[in-house]
Amino acid sequence: MINTFVRKTSSDLKIQVGQLGEIKEDVIPNNVLTEPYRPCELNAAIKQLKCKKSPGEDGILPDFLIRMEAIAKETMLPLLNKIWESSLLPNQWKVAIVIPILKKGKDPSNFDNYRPFSLTSVPAKLMERMVNRGLTWLLETNNILRSEQAGFRPRRSTNQQVLTLSQHNNDVLD
Repeated sequence: MINTFVRKTSSDLKIQVGQLGEIKEDVIPNNVLTEPYRPCELNAAIKQLKCKKSPGEDGILPDFLIRMEAIAKETMLPLLNKIWESSLLPNQWKVAIVIPILKKGKDPSNFDNYRPFSLTSVPAKLMERMVNRGLTWLLETNNILRSEQAGFRPRRSTNQQVLTLSQHNNDVLD
C-alpha cells in the first residue's frame, strides 16, 4: 500500500522554473554564499524551531536543539559550516519518514485521498533555515527577484497580484 502511495504522489510532482531577472555578476560579491555561518545566524535559526514538532529518522527533537548550551552550539556550528562548505549532507538528512494522512471526509480506500506528511531531520531543517535566510538576504538586497514576485517574500502579499489580474481582466473586457 505505501509503495503505491509513494509512486502515485512522487510521479505527480513536476517542477517548472520561471524566468529570473538577469543576474549582474559584478553586483554580488563572490564570497557571499561561501562565508561560514556565524553564531548569530545559528541562534536565529534555532529560535524559529517549534518545540512540539516530531523528529526525523535521526530522532533529534527540536527541544534538544532549543535547549543547547552555548558550548554545544560552538561545537555544532563548525560542523554545519563543514557540511555547507563540502556540500556533503549526512545520509539521515536525506531520509524522510512519510506518513499518509487521509483528507477529511474522504474515502480511505482511494490513494488519491491521502496527502503525504514527511518527518525530516530537525538539524537539516536548522541548516535549511540558515541557508534560506542567506539566500533571501542575497535576493532582496540585490533586487534579483522581479517586483511582481510576492509569494514567500517578507512584507509582501499575493493580494496585489490578484488585484492586478482583476484590473487587467476588467481592462480587457472594457
